[in-house]
Amino acid sequence: MKQKISPRICKRNMKLFPFYRALSFDYLFFYTINFIFLTQVKNISPSAVVLEDSFYAIFVIILQIPATIIVDILGKKKSILLRKYIKYNLYIYDTWML
Repeated sequence: MKQKISPRICKRNMKLFPFYRALSFDYLFFYTINFIFLTQVKNISPSAVVLEDSFYAIFVIILQIPATIIVDILGKKKSILLRKYIKYNLYIYDTWML
């Protein structure tokens, strides 16, 4: 059974979508700037940055099953918001604490 969404909510979502898209789909720009920042400003070797990114990819694969369980418990919308919140906070913390 499909829920009926009010026109007011649809208009609000249409206004918010460009901001969501700008923050979530521009990874190439974000990772490039982050790589340059870590190598030039923080003086971390490029191999260490690539190694960190590879560990990130491995942990994403490993944590896929617990993430699926959380989605089943919380629901899709709340779990997407939780993922975005955790991801950006951890990445900002990781970048500035190195």
